[in-house]
Amino acid sequence: MNERIIFQMILSIIESGGYIIKTNHARIRMKERGISDDDVFEILQNPSHIYKDQKSVDHDEKYNYRVVGKHEWSVVVSVHYPTKLIIVTVID
Repeated sequence: MNERIIFQMILSIIESGGYIIKTNHARIRMKERGISDDDVFEILQNPSHIYKDQKSVDHDEKYNYRVVGKHEWSVVVSVHYPTKLIIVTVID
């Protein structure tokens, strides 16, 4: 899937009030790296790039995407359109 379609799917989930789930790993990394919920949403809503990262280990046929935003920080997400977005980790 191309970058624009993934972005539209992510934005649709956020704007429609879909489930945004942070893994424990993501929570720990956010705290360690000083990245707030607001930072995560800023990156997801205003990305500079989106890359297919790897196949999700938790779900068959789902891929993780690296969403790059401000300060070149990244949020790795698993998109379960149209209802759910799983935040796998954050990278500074």
